[in-house]
Amino acid sequence: MHEIFSKLAAHLKVEPTAVLGHSFGGKVALTYLQQCMQQDRAPPSQVWVLDSLPGTGTDDPHTILPVVKKIPLPIRSKAQLVKDLQGYGIALGEAQWLTTNLRLTSKSPELYEWKMDVDVIEQLFRSFLATDLWPVVENPPATEGKDVELHFVHASKNNMWTPELLDRLDAQQENQVYHHLLEKSGHWVHIDNPVGLMKLIETYMLQLDVCIAEKIAKRRQSIVAPRNDAHAAAARAARPPRRRRARAAAIAAPVPGRSADSVPPDRPSPGVSAVHGADEGAVRLLPADRQGRDAAGLQRRQNVRETLRPGRSCNLQQSVSEL
Repeated sequence: MHEIFSKLAAHLKVEPTAVLGHSFGGKVALTYLQQCMQQDRAPPSQVWVLDSLPGTGTDDPHTILPVVKKIPLPIRSKAQLVKDLQGYGIALGEAQWLTTNLRLTSKSPELYEWKMDVDVIEQLFRSFLATDLWPVVENPPATEGKDVELHFVHASKNNMWTPELLDRLDAQQENQVYHHLLEKSGHWVHIDNPVGLMKLIETYMLQLDVCIAEKIAKRRQSIVAPRNDAHAAAARAARPPRRRRARAAAIAAPVPGRSADSVPPDRPSPGVSAVHGADEGAVRLLPADRQGRDAAGLQRRQNVRETLRPGRSCNLQQSVSEL
């Protein structure tokens, strides 16, 4: 999975500023960080691991994979799936969330199947349990001078976060490895306490935005040398004139064979037409090739205004089509 993530980043030609993953995704995020360090690529500034232990382990009691494999296919309805999952001890919120992973295969009768390949998910889960990423946590990028933060969020109701494991994380706090307790939450943190989770992430993400902005500002200051008023004036003088100014000069130029005095002062110069705006006396000059189009457009809009005048019957579709 981390290889797919790396390929996606390369395809988009971006380096993520922060990477966040829950459960299996948490280990994917750590593995991506490990890969960045091994390949001397720019690592993300923050890596978030949501209720995922970095070491190896046995079957997680919070996993719903064994239960999912017990559900007979096809699934008759979402409501029935929720009842079946609850019968196996899955909480209501988790059961309802699982219905979002269904694909409708028939409307009459109503039949569903899983969007995911359960067998592939099981293989990935076995790989998840066998992968030890403590070396990344205990030798974080900060020890090599990299400004990278590791944030572990552990659910208060997940008993797999033992005191020994938390002490092991706390030992790396000086190396920008932090752990956060999410109250009133089991393993499915985004279901049990989404508000608390978002507040926690937003707090540190906001700090990250400020740090990035400061770094960008310092980088610009180091690249752009200060210029005095004389330099600025010289740069403006060397700047080519804008097209608008050039066009105005062309309009003001006399027409060959005719003196400037021969053009009446109350008539626009040749090559432009005058269109009056809403304010009295307001005039804007338009190229001659737009004269006919704009005149027709003004006439259509005037017709619609007349149609919408109080006391007149109105056909909305006709009025809109005239615009």
